Amino acid sequence: MLGMLFHPMSVRDRCPATVRLIALLVPLLFHGQLPAVSAQDSQPTTTDNAEATTDNAAANSEAKPQAPEKSKLEILEEIPVELRPYRVLVSFAFESTSQFSGSFRPLVIQEFTDFVDRNYGQMWELKTEVNPWLMPVSRDSLRQVSQESLKGRYLLDDWDKVFLVSVSVSGADYHVSSLEYDTITEVASPPVTTRVVDRRRVAAAAFAVVGQTFHPIVHIESAEIDVVKTRLLAGELFPTNPEARQLREGSLLQPFFRYRDTKRVVRDVKPVPWTYLDVTNVNRARITCQVHSALRMALTGANRRRVDSVATVVRPIVDETDLSLTLTQYPDKQLIGHRVSVIYGDPKDQDAEPEFAVLLSDRDGRVTIPVKYEVPLVWLFVRSGNSTLVRVPFVPGASKAVTIQLPDDSVRLDTEGKVALLQSELIDTVARRAVLMALALGRAKEDDWETADRYIAEAGELPKADVYRARLTGIEVPGVDGAQAQRNRVAESRIRKMCNDLRGQIERYLEGSSLDEVNKQIADLRRGKRPAQ
Repeated sequence: MLGMLFHPMSVRDRCPATVRLIALLVPLLFHGQLPAVSAQDSQPTTTDNAEATTDNAAANSEAKPQAPEKSKLEILEEIPVELRPYRVLVSFAFESTSQFSGSFRPLVIQEFTDFVDRNYGQMWELKTEVNPWLMPVSRDSLRQVSQESLKGRYLLDDWDKVFLVSVSVSGADYHVSSLEYDTITEVASPPVTTRVVDRRRVAAAAFAVVGQTFHPIVHIESAEIDVVKTRLLAGELFPTNPEARQLREGSLLQPFFRYRDTKRVVRDVKPVPWTYLDVTNVNRARITCQVHSALRMALTGANRRRVDSVATVVRPIVDETDLSLTLTQYPDKQLIGHRVSVIYGDPKDQDAEPEFAVLLSDRDGRVTIPVKYEVPLVWLFVRSGNSTLVRVPFVPGASKAVTIQLPDDSVRLDTEGKVALLQSELIDTVARRAVLMALALGRAKEDDWETADRYIAEAGELPKADVYRARLTGIEVPGVDGAQAQRNRVAESRIRKMCNDLRGQIERYLEGSSLDEVNKQIADLRRGKRPAQ
């Protein structure tokens, strides 16, 4: 009986279903799919047929392309923005000195980690390290770190925020500095430094400067001309310390466009120029902002395919910003003697009277904009002559130096000078003619006809309207041609306007019949008639 049970033919004859089950499961185990089951499979089959079925299934499985594995970033992006914690790396660089012994460094890092846990909690997914490449470490070492070097070293696949923290000694003081690199916007913040005298306060100082350089991120959902709605990264992961919340009403954001290719890989990140978002409402992770921009439709590209729109908090970090004025066509050419008006407030607010300051660019084309922390957003009006070249919002102190590239206004400025000179001659002519006519009429009333005729003759010899019109055309045409050659439509429009305004003055003051009217009055006096009143 036992021999029959273990005889191969007995197994195949007595248990045909077992054989079929094995034939079905083998492809599933090795290739991840089942072979097709036909009507013949319901009948007992030989071992050769089962193996042939398995081979066919294996061949079909190998022919089918496998789906590519998702990257860490793609998996992360499937999580809603507001439920994703910040992936944070804090890299500590200690100066090589006996005061920072081997036991001191891990103690500082552990205390710093405790500060983060007690304040940010689940909002931060923190990792710390001892920096392996920043050397030598000093108070100014972070100022030497370039944004491009950080971009190549730290990737968005691994981190959202990277903080470089340097700890150095100067006499009896400990200097702790922090710099933030945001991999989402690819922007590095200016370093912030604080000083402590007690070595036991180094970890607390490190946490403080990291907090000052931490710039939260929002993702823009919808954008209109004046209003933007966003979602806050980690906005539903509330910090352990309520005072560590990311945004408040009145916070300012700077928007960025992140351009992706057809494979959804980010290829370029660009800030939206001269545009800021003012937070007006905070509802957990839902943030509503008002747009302040020098552009008419600043965020119209926010909803385009393959373009991610994000914004990061911007705040004053340094006490002043050096603003440089250069030409768009020639960035190395500084603009000297341009007036920069700084308006501390919204110039559109009719009810308020904002403070303002007027600055003049120096020989390097630079002005220094001081920070007023109670009014972080200001408006800049850059003027050349009587024209306003740009009108932009600005946050002083967010960076140490900023450059504004302006259109070449030399053609318009030259034309404006010529028009002003011609206008002064026109005013002189009109005034002289009015005086001569008044003198002629006065002499005629006293029967001094010879003197009256002389005055009338002098008034008639003054330049006529046709002369001024011809001279104005000689100024306008070269000016318009020069502006068109530079493709400066603003300058062309302003040249045409100032010339048309002067042309109207010529028509008004020289084309009239005032001289003819005086001649008629004098003729009536000669005939003994009283001039009409």
